[in-house]
Amino acid sequence: MYTRTTFSDFVYNYYIGHRAEFDRYKTPEEFANGFSITPQLYKTFLDYAAKDNIKVLSITAHDEPEIKTRLKAMFARQLWRAEGFYQVSNSSDQVIKKR
Repeated sequence: MYTRTTFSDFVYNYYIGHRAEFDRYKTPEEFANGFSITPQLYKTFLDYAAKDNIKVLSITAHDEPEIKTRLKAMFARQLWRAEGFYQVSNSSDQVIKKR
């Protein structure tokens, strides 16, 4: 799923259909601290991925945090481009948190 357009296609389509949900976030930092991938949104993504021929049954509980972080970062990219993407992806990076 990382080498295909599954993430970006899902994020774009979800964002277009739920734009008002994202309008309340004014900065990447506010988004990073306030937005979360709910179980419902995660399931919606997995359903979308399955339709994109991704073998979702091979996704483990260990993979879930990484997928959720990627989704959140991709939503931030949709809103603020690279600045949003890195704000979110770096906020869960243990190496960066130690600095």
